[in-house]
Amino acid sequence: MHFKAIYSGALRRQQETAAEVCQASREAGLAQPHPIVHQGWNEFDLDQVYKDLAPILNASDPQFRQDYEEMLRSSVTMPV
Repeated sequence: MHFKAIYSGALRRQQETAAEVCQASREAGLAQPHPIVHQGWNEFDLDQVYKDLAPILNASDPQFRQDYEEMLRSSVTMPV
């Protein structure tokens, strides 16, 4: 798989992950563009992303709906 662009947040862990992906691609013989660092990827509210996108994905993708509902059931019963 070849990406036209690779983006990474500015946090060290994000840049390290991007570097690992690029290294693995190079080792597999796939040239990839250098990651573009963008502050907008630093952090986001995953709970809000799910709240916003889950209804849309649930309506259009039965497998996502099944997996999402299972994740919700599992997260309620997980010990803290």
